[in-house]
Amino acid sequence: MAIIDGIDEALNTINVKLYENRLNKGEGRFIARVQTDKTLTIEEVAVSAVERGGATMNVQTLIEAYNTMTKEMMYQVLNGFAVRNDFFRYHVHVRGTYDSPHDPVEPAKCSFSFTPLQTMRQLLSKITVRIEGIASVEAYIVHVEDSTAGDIDSMLTPGGVLTIHGQKIKVEGDPDICGVEFVDETGSATKVTARLIENLPAKLIVPIPALAAGVYRVRITTQFSHGSVLLKEARSVTNHNDLIVS
Repeated sequence: MAIIDGIDEALNTINVKLYENRLNKGEGRFIARVQTDKTLTIEEVAVSAVERGGATMNVQTLIEAYNTMTKEMMYQVLNGFAVRNDFFRYHVHVRGTYDSPHDPVEPAKCSFSFTPLQTMRQLLSKITVRIEGIASVEAYIVHVEDSTAGDIDSMLTPGGVLTIHGQKIKVEGDPDICGVEFVDETGSATKVTARLIENLPAKLIVPIPALAAGVYRVRITTQFSHGSVLLKEARSVTNHNDLIVS
C-alpha cells in the first residue's frame, strides 16, 4: 500500500494505443485507449492485499469484510445518502427532463455515479503512460454507450440498447459466423440473435440480450470491408473497456 500511503513506489506502466479521432474533428488526429490486460476479481485483490499489501486479515476474512461494507454502502446510497471514502464519493444520479412536479421518475432515468476525490486525483500524477503506437485501422470500436443508463464504456443494461461507434464494424457476411457477441470473463459468448436496430460501417445499435451479472466485452465479427466487397474470411474486433452488468 506504499503509494497509497504517500511513499514513492515503482508502478507498472499503463499502455495505450492511438485510434483515429472521429468524434471531435480539429482537436487532434488521434484518441488514446488504455490496453487493459484483464479485470481483477475481489478475490484476486484480496490475495494481493495479504501477500503484497501487508493486510493483517486472512484472505477469506478480508473478502467477507469487504462484501459486508460494500453491501452496507450500497444500502445507504439506495436510502438516499451519498457515501464517501478516501478516494470516491458514491451517489444516485437522476437524468432526463420533466414537464411538471407530478411527472413520474422512471427507474431507467436513475443511475449510480461515483466522483473521484482529491486523494484519488493526486494519485494520477504517479501514473506513467506509454503510447505503444497507432492501432490497426482496419476495424475498431471507438466506444460503446448504454442507451438506458446513459453510460459510456462502463455498463450494460440487459433488455436495453447498446450503441457502438467505430470503423468498419457493419455486420455483413455468413450469419453463422458474423454478428455481435457479449463475451464474459470465462470467454463464454452470448450472441445477439435479434435484428440489429441500426447496422452501419461506423455505428451499430444493438439490443442487449438477457445477460447474467458479470463483466463483459463486446465482440463484433464481420466480413464487411467497403461498399459491396466482402472479405474472404471474417475478422473480429473487441472493445477495450470492461462493461458491467450488475
